[in-house]
Amino acid sequence: MKAMKTIGIRVACLLSLLGCQLSEGRDEALISELLNSFKESVLAQDVDHFASLFSDNHFNVQGTTLRNAREIMTALMDSDALYNLAIPIEEATTVMNDDGTATVSPVKVAGPNLNVTERFTLVKDAGSWLISNIEIIEGHWQTVQAPASF
Repeated sequence: MKAMKTIGIRVACLLSLLGCQLSEGRDEALISELLNSFKESVLAQDVDHFASLFSDNHFNVQGTTLRNAREIMTALMDSDALYNLAIPIEEATTVMNDDGTATVSPVKVAGPNLNVTERFTLVKDAGSWLISNIEIIEGHWQTVQAPASF
């Protein structure tokens, strides 16, 4: 009887560990999908798809709101900064934070008129990972005039 209890406890622990690993693997896959969607939306200059990748509570260091993110994407498009870009997302690494968020960096976006390295903070909302913060950690916008609300 005691042996069965010990085996039961060990099986429960093993299943618990396996569940954590499966959850981590699923989160990594979802974050990879998010990064691919980010890249696709920027390269396609699809403002609606781009905006759908942000948490409703999106903000960044400069106080940008989700509405401003649309304006920034539009300003980048209008200034031709989104042409001939390279976005090597495979170079980015993900760190799962203790507070339930994830940090992804470096996310590089480079082209003739745009060369930035960014750090994304992601939040999980209703089973999906969304961008809650984009911080430019290096680089510049050469020909882009930020919107007045930025």
